[in-house]
Amino acid sequence: MFQPNYLGLCEKLKFWKFKPNVPTELSQNLGLDSFSAQLLFNRKIETLKQVEIFLNPNHDSLINPYDLPEMELAVERIKTALENNESIGIFGDFDVDGISATAILLSTLNDFGISAFPYIPNRVSEGHGLNRKSLDYFKSKNVSLIITVDCGTTDLDEVSNAKSMGIDVIITDHHLPLESRPNSAALINPNLPESNYSNKNLTGSGTAFKLATAIYNSFKKPIPNTLIQYAALGTISDVGILNPENRFIVSEGITQMRNTQSIGLKALAEKSGTNLNTITSQDAAFKLIPRLNAPGRLENAIIALEILTTTNENTAHKVAIELESLNEKRKSMTSKSIFQARNQTKSNQLGIDIQEIIIVQHNDWHPGIIGLIANQLSEQFSKPAIAIATNGKNSKGSARSVVDFNIIEALKECSDILTKFGGHSKAAGFTIDETFIPELIKRLANTSNQKHSSESKSKFEIECTTTVKEVINHFEFILSLEPFGPGNPTPIFLSQRMKVINAKTVGHTKDHLKMTLSDNEKYYDSIGFGLGNLIGQSNGYIDIIYQISENTWNGMTNFQLIIKDFVKSE
Repeated sequence: MFQPNYLGLCEKLKFWKFKPNVPTELSQNLGLDSFSAQLLFNRKIETLKQVEIFLNPNHDSLINPYDLPEMELAVERIKTALENNESIGIFGDFDVDGISATAILLSTLNDFGISAFPYIPNRVSEGHGLNRKSLDYFKSKNVSLIITVDCGTTDLDEVSNAKSMGIDVIITDHHLPLESRPNSAALINPNLPESNYSNKNLTGSGTAFKLATAIYNSFKKPIPNTLIQYAALGTISDVGILNPENRFIVSEGITQMRNTQSIGLKALAEKSGTNLNTITSQDAAFKLIPRLNAPGRLENAIIALEILTTTNENTAHKVAIELESLNEKRKSMTSKSIFQARNQTKSNQLGIDIQEIIIVQHNDWHPGIIGLIANQLSEQFSKPAIAIATNGKNSKGSARSVVDFNIIEALKECSDILTKFGGHSKAAGFTIDETFIPELIKRLANTSNQKHSSESKSKFEIECTTTVKEVINHFEFILSLEPFGPGNPTPIFLSQRMKVINAKTVGHTKDHLKMTLSDNEKYYDSIGFGLGNLIGQSNGYIDIIYQISENTWNGMTNFQLIIKDFVKSE
């Protein structure tokens, strides 16, 4: 498949990377046309056995849960709680990974007749991790065992406090540990130094799913299908790398959603316009998950847990409406804040030369959406990005990074000026006194300039150069590559000399670019999210890089091109 030479054509094309052509003999060996073989070759799939495993994920990809550290200790402690009629508290996190993990263990414990009390902290007033307020709540419920999900590994003081209150703690988490360990009854984390668990990218919900699996297996009971559906939502939300185990969790979870018995998921799908009969991982990522995330960003995430676990249709319908309203509010706030953030990057309002990292701040930003701001900026500029909601001594920051820059290690070097911080290599959060922000900026600017160069990194990896017609003809094959995510990105194609029929900016702040394009045979609707600034170039003939999607509106389904970038045709 022909890959054009754009070298030196324009500055932005340093972010376009073309994959090498598939060898002709490989296409023949696989018995596939060159387009299909190219997509598999790009994913390092080169044998018939690899094709079978990739296109048909199966249970063999699931790793024995007892390979996780201290899994046996955790199961035995939970069995003791069941025998002694103890009450168990579940402490989650407010994002969808944490909510899904909480739903998994709440459903599991309830299924065995255990009295369980979930607690989801408020993002703004409580932040991440166990805290005194939650311990007091659990004590008031006569809880004698707490299970944390998606957190807890670094909560040394809080676990000790729980112990002093007569409460044991089982930690299920996937975040990186400190040198010191909490005094817990069990610490289940694939990323402990002594862990032999091969999937180091297991998410919080994935870890909770493994504990649930071990519990059901110990009682020789079948695992309810809803649990892997929750694990799929959490894995997609937390952008878990799609290694074989995570790929199976997402693939099987999405498949099970098509026949889900979850009243809440049905209500959420209906309200979000998601057809569960044909749901994909992309539908989950862009329709279901933002609505489940919205309450945790703006208010309290407990209603997101409620819709996942309710057995009452009226409650599910009511909560779905509330989630829709919160998501609309979140979108409006996010759009305004991202507009402000982009203006800061244009005018360099911080007044500091920070070539390899973007840092923006505002006293009007809601702490619940700064992660979205950082993510947008990081994706747009292919650099680490940090957004800070300034608020005196309690200023909150959220960071998103790129492949070659470990953001949590960079923050560790600034730990003396941070009140609190946590996360992993690509995403992190912190609390800081506003007076220390200038010093933080200087240190991170120095670190990023030394360790990261955006010049060497491609923003878009292009599968092949082809026609829109060819992509549409292979749409079913493209879908067979699902689920998409880290390790298996949604395919991006290049099509040349597309004629712009019309173009306009859309969205609250005109951030997005909507175009009708033609290949001289057909017209195609297209949307470029965040490309509104390119309206002046949206004329004549253009070469586009894009993803393909189906768009259903008023009962009509058409193909839509999701434009990632474009240049004027030569």
